[in-house]
Order: sequence, then structure tokens, then C-alpha cells
Amino acid sequence: MGLPFSSKKETAFIETGFNNRKKELEKFKLHERSQCHKEAVFKSHTMKLSEAEEMFVGFYGVESTTSAALYSVIKDVLLRFNLPLSNCRGQCYDGARNMAEAHRMIATLKASLSFCQKDFSVFWQKVISDKPAEVEQGELRQQRKRKIPKRFETNDLPEQQNNLSLKEIYQSQYVEIIDAILKALDTRFESKSFKFILEIEQFLLGDDTNKSKILKFYEEDIDPDRLIVQREMLLQILKEADQSLESINDIINYLNFFRN
Repeated sequence: MGLPFSSKKETAFIETGFNNRKKELEKFKLHERSQCHKEAVFKSHTMKLSEAEEMFVGFYGVESTTSAALYSVIKDVLLRFNLPLSNCRGQCYDGARNMAEAHRMIATLKASLSFCQKDFSVFWQKVISDKPAEVEQGELRQQRKRKIPKRFETNDLPEQQNNLSLKEIYQSQYVEIIDAILKALDTRFESKSFKFILEIEQFLLGDDTNKSKILKFYEEDIDPDRLIVQREMLLQILKEADQSLESINDIINYLNFFRN
């Protein structure tokens, strides 16, 4: 099963419970207090009808998460399943580019939702004017007022409103739904990894605010001096080409233009 990764034995495939997530998780409980990192490996492939299918391979124990250690894991997976690298059609970092661009899209979406929330009348008039002629605007059936047991009666309970118009009833639901969406958008993109990706994007665009943090994170995986020189050279080339830089997509599109 597999080949040795390196003389240092940085990685080791946990063979007990192969392709069995539950057994492998139990196996890895022994490593929770050690310096061992666990990396989950999934194999994704496309079926004949372009349907994506994913298979859980197992866990790898790695002493570090450097590029060399992770390369050992990838190499062993490819050898273990006899998978030519030329057949690979994706990589995990594809999502980073989209996540950075999503930050601006989400900001635009939140601004639009906030505007809609404040101006319900415009939305309501459009619903009324655009509804099909055969749809009648009937009376909304009011919920039956529930009788509150005397032991729970207090003067602090709000009075139930049974004389609200259709517009007033739907406006409260409309505002409540938009509130929930805005809250979900705020919390969804507040993760540390997402913010770090945005910091990397700004660094590539020439902002050195988080340079030390980024270089410290990658440690020995990159040559700091060489990275800075190459970045400055790339930015100078883009400047001479009169390319405006607003996101990492601008850099990628410029490089793809020459590759194609």
C-alpha cells in the first residue's frame, strides 16, 4: 500500500479502516494530544454524464503542513490509485480566486437588500401591478386569537393585532426575511480564512500592510526576498501595460492573455 514519502517519514497513511471515515476518526483520537496533523483526502472525479462524484480516501498523519509534506500526501494518493497527473482537472486553490471576487459581489448585494428593506412600498406596488389579471387580491385569513391562561397573563404582553392590512402583514414578513438574509451574509464571510485570502489579494496588488503576517504563515514554503522582487516586477509590467488593478482577477486575466 503506497510508497515511502521521504527519509524523514513526515507522512504516514492510516491504513486501519481504509475508506471508512468512522473507523479512521477513532484511530486519530490517539493523535489529538500530539504534534501530528491530520489531513483528510477526498478523490473527486467526473462521470460520463458530467456528474461529479466524490470518494473519501482516508486520513494522513503529517508532522507539519509545509508544501513538502502536503506534496508527499498528494504524490502517494496519485501512486496509490494509479492516477496520472495529466488527468487532473482542478485544484483546491481554484476557490480562492472566486472567494476574493465574491467579497465585492456580496457588498453590492447587501446594499441592494438594504435599499429594498427601506422602501417596501416600491416593491409592493410592483407586485400589485405585475400580478396576472386572473389572480384576485382577496382578504387574508387572520389567525384565531389564542387564549392565554390566566397564570401567564401579564401587562407586558403585546396586544395581538387583527386589523392589519395585507400590505402591513406582508411588510413585516418581508423585513424579517431580509434581516435574516443580511445577518447570514455578514456571518458567512467573516471567517479567518476568508479574511486571510483577501489580505493575500491585497498583497499581490501591492499593499504591504499584512506582508509580515503572510510571509510568517508560509514560512519555509517560499523565499520572501524572491517573492517581493517578483511581485514588484510583475506590478511594474502591468503598470507599463496600463492595466488597472482592482482584484486578483485582473492579474490572472492579463497572464492568461499571454498564455493563450
